[in-house]
Amino acid sequence: KGIDEITLGKVKNALQLKEKGLSAEEVGKEIGASRITARRYLEYLSSIKEAKAEVVYGIVGRPERKYYSVK
Repeated sequence: KGIDEITLGKVKNALQLKEKGLSAEEVGKEIGASRITARRYLEYLSSIKEAKAEVVYGIVGRPERKYYSVK
């Protein structure tokens, strides 16, 4: 599936450090990767039940997905 163990570890660590949840963009900035790469890893973690996603609706603009670590 093209999932690198080192990057996966960085994404997991970033999620565990922020209990308020992170968007793909925030995770990307945190680990030094693109938003697209971060989203791929977050969706992978979500698919194996190690993270959960929640849609957050702001006042303006499109909804944002926040990801949380499943402990």
